[in-house]
Amino acid sequence: MSPPELQRLREAGLLGELDLQFAALMCRLADDESRELALGAALASNWSTGGHVCLELERVAGRGLAPEHPDLVAPELADWIPALAESPVVGAPGDYRPLILDPAGRLYLHRYWRYESELAANLAARAGESVAGLDRERLAAGLRELFPAQTGIRPDWQQLAAAQALLRRFCVVSGGPGTGKTSTVVRILALLRQQPGGARLKIALAAPTGKAAARMQESIRAAKQRLGLAPELIAAIPDAAQTLHRLLGWRPDGAGYR
Repeated sequence: MSPPELQRLREAGLLGELDLQFAALMCRLADDESRELALGAALASNWSTGGHVCLELERVAGRGLAPEHPDLVAPELADWIPALAESPVVGAPGDYRPLILDPAGRLYLHRYWRYESELAANLAARAGESVAGLDRERLAAGLRELFPAQTGIRPDWQQLAAAQALLRRFCVVSGGPGTGKTSTVVRILALLRQQPGGARLKIALAAPTGKAAARMQESIRAAKQRLGLAPELIAAIPDAAQTLHRLLGWRPDGAGYR
């Protein structure tokens, strides 16, 4: 895509000046001013600014880019991917190039591909590790106490989720509204406190936004009362939530997290 076409997208508010400059840099480094590379680089930059870890080419390919400019259409996927793959500034996963194109047609800025890959590897490693020093008899007793048998419900997925949360170093509890996620989390916290040394555990409750953190805090407090836990256990389960930025120690100077 030629610079005038990118500039029209800039004027339409769909690209920023940083996106244009990044695309121009990639074209200079590659000695390639093809519209496939220019648009891919500009959009990859723009999507990362918008909070996306990558540009999903399939969502853009062959589609109009600006309603007010019907002639501005993204390349077809069958043309776009091979053109990017042949560029010297675009690499495959594991390469050290400014842009990374994976087999699923996702175009990353190298930094975000590395972040995602390192995070995935870290979570996969944790998910495969068992927790050392766990009192399994105490856990079994706690599961029976906190998840009493219910007629006709087999298996008890909430109980299984709680067990996995203690047996493994990483666990995701998912489900739609009203499926008991908060109640399950409170029971998990209770089980953690019941373990040897559980009183000394540092437990953090965090959410992406302040509003979500406040909602989490209210839900945890309500669930603690609703479950009919012993008073000493209720007192031992934390319910003060904060944002992820505050938990990680976000630095206003942009130098990362503490």
